[in-house]
This record gives sequence, C-alpha cells and structure tokens, in this order.
Amino acid sequence: MTTRQCCPCKRRGRTFRERRKSHSRPTSCSEDGSIVELCKWMKAAAGFKCPLSPANFQDTGRGLQTKSTIRSGEIIIALPKKLLITNQTAFQSDIGPYLKKWRPLLLPQACLSMFLLWERRKQTDSHWFPYINSLPATFNTPPYLTDKEISCLPDSVQKSAFKEKWKVSTVYEQIESHCKLHWTEFFDILDFETFRWCWSVINTRSVYLDGGLSEYLNKSEPNNIALAPYLDLINHSPSARIKADYNSMSGCYEITTYDCYRPYDQVFISYGFHSNGRLLVDYGFCVPGNHCDEVQISEEEIRQACLKENISYLEKKMDILKNNALLGCFQCRVDGIAGQFWIAVEVLVSSWEDLPHWYRLLDREVTAQNASWKAVQLLKAILKEYLADLDVKQACLTQVIEEMGTTDRTSAIASLLAIESAIVSSALTS
Repeated sequence: MTTRQCCPCKRRGRTFRERRKSHSRPTSCSEDGSIVELCKWMKAAAGFKCPLSPANFQDTGRGLQTKSTIRSGEIIIALPKKLLITNQTAFQSDIGPYLKKWRPLLLPQACLSMFLLWERRKQTDSHWFPYINSLPATFNTPPYLTDKEISCLPDSVQKSAFKEKWKVSTVYEQIESHCKLHWTEFFDILDFETFRWCWSVINTRSVYLDGGLSEYLNKSEPNNIALAPYLDLINHSPSARIKADYNSMSGCYEITTYDCYRPYDQVFISYGFHSNGRLLVDYGFCVPGNHCDEVQISEEEIRQACLKENISYLEKKMDILKNNALLGCFQCRVDGIAGQFWIAVEVLVSSWEDLPHWYRLLDREVTAQNASWKAVQLLKAILKEYLADLDVKQACLTQVIEEMGTTDRTSAIASLLAIESAIVSSALTS
C-alpha cells in the first residue's frame, strides 16, 4: 500500500480517463440505485448532508458536482466519524476477537481487508451494505493485471506493478493458511478474487487517518487508513488545491477546497505530486497533461545505452552513482531533463583521470547549455534506448490486445506508453 502523506485524500482504481474541469452540465445519478441508497443510508445513520451531489461527467464518469457556487476556503464535505471504516471499526465488530488474537500480527491493510470481506459476505445483513454495494466491481491496478499486461509497462513501472501484485498474493496465502488451521468459518468464505477486491478497495479509496499505535497490528506499516463513504466519489486533478484532515472539534473528516467552482462544476481533490506511472500502479489511471509527470529510466536501460556508446570503466562509474544516490536520478520531466540526470551522465562520460574528482560536478548546475559534448551524446543515446524499449512494449501490448481485446486495463497502459513517449521525445529534441 502506498504511503499516504502528501495529500490525505486518496481515490484509486477507476477506468483511465482524462480529468479536467468540465462546464458542460453533467447528468444526475438519480437513476443509480446504489448511489441513491448510499445517500439515504448516510443521512439516516449520521444525518449526513453535503453541498455536493453525485453525477456522471462526460470526461471522468461518476464524480461529485457542486449545487451552487463554492469559494476558496469553503468546506466541501464533512464526514462524521461514525461513517468512517477503520481498523478500530474492525476490532469492535463481531470478528474483532479473532482479529485481535491473530499471530503473527496482521498488517493494517490486511486486517481492514478481512473486515470488508466479512461484511461483504453478509450482504444486506451488514450495516455497511449500502456503501459496499456502491463500490466498483473491478479495478485497473496491478492485482487485476495479467502478467502479460504488466510486461507491457515501462521497466520502472513494471517493477512496482509486479511487486504490488506479489504482495497481495502473498498476504492472501498467509491469511488462507492461518484460517485453514485456526478459523474455519472465515476460511469457508475466503477466496482470492474477493480478497483481491477488498484489498484494492482499500488501496484505491482510503483516506489518511492516523489511528495511532495498536497492540493488535503489525507495526511495520502505519495504522493510518480509513474508508470514507461518499467522499471517495471525488475524482483527482493534479492541480486541485485542498486540505483534508479529521477535525476533532466537529467530529468529522473534512475537506476544504482552495479552488473556486461554479454551479454544476465537478469538484476535485489531489492525491499529491504523482507521475502517471505512479498513478497507474496505485490508482489504475493516467492523467494526460499531468504537470507532475516524470519518466524514470531504469538501470538496465542506462547500461544498454552505455555499452552501445562504449563507455569505459562502466562498473566503476555505476558504483559511484549507486553509492551516491544518483542511480535513481535518470528522470525526464514534462519541463525537461532533471538536473541530477545531467550530473549522472557527466560522471558516466568522465575520463579515468577526472573520475576521482566527479564530486566537483555537485558544485555547479549542469544543464543542456553547459554540459560537455560527450554528455549530450550519451544522454541522447539513453533517451533513444528508452524510446526503443517503449516501442517493444507497445508491440507487446498490441499482441495482448489481439489476443484478449481492448479493455480498460489495456487502454490505461496504452495511454501511459503514449504519454511517456511524448515526454522523452520532447526531451530528445529540446
């Protein structure tokens, strides 16, 4: 699960689509039975009221719209604490005694996933059924991607995607093994598809809420997640300006916007400064025109370009980069090449005599204007190597589409490949 620090509100797992403010009038969700029942339940359970209403937007699908003008500094949603689903909620439930006795201690996300699975199996007998019934049926995040689809992702994104997919499978196997021996009632309702769904709901839709230390949870990961009904209908925009936090005085989780909206505008939140690769892995979508975007070039791609350019003493130079935290600095951003990228390239083209003094590069700003000719040539070779690799990924994706057809998942991957190709091509010609 990703760290929830930059912007507490998190929303993931929707189909790829462009996110932008739209002034065309959206269509009401009044015909969506699950949303109607969700609103009724929240009002009955906690007297919940909100200046935003659910709607379907041409650009983004389901989201929340304004009912009237909203000005900067206004609270756009205040969700009572009793409507938040946390691990404390799980511990106070009918399966709380089992979760508290679990050994080794459960990870916070695993614990909340088990609670959600238990409640989902109850169907209408669950207090939380109106919320659970309103959630998406599937996601575009790594646990739902096939290995072939993940192999079509850029190398650095692919690595993160495989890691997330592996983590979900591993946690599930641990829970399955434990329940088979110690909790047969839960074992009888447990299956990977449902657990994967529960994990993905939490991983894509939770908000940051500090739950403090718990004697019942594994402390290797923070206990800071909560599901927030209705609030999680708000879509993401990289440019949205918000503040999100729990207000102990009002007893509500509140979102304050610092943007202005006209009637029928869609309201947005920001998940933080995330590249499209990060958004795809964590949330299942990309954002065209994302000003936070950056392309991470992998160590293997750097090596391949250096070998083709006959870079001498490559291993020694790679060790210098690795030992000085420069190996992860090969990044292309929407506004050009990152400064440390140039420094790393200058190290790679240094002569044996100059190599011991490489650190002097840190004392000056290296740019395309003052970089050495050799550095410029190597950088171009690296970018060309990356573009060639993207072509291979695109060919792989084309094959997947021919075999399985076009899906929301393949559309998201295709978007990421196109966006990264545009960013790197722009850097190459600038």
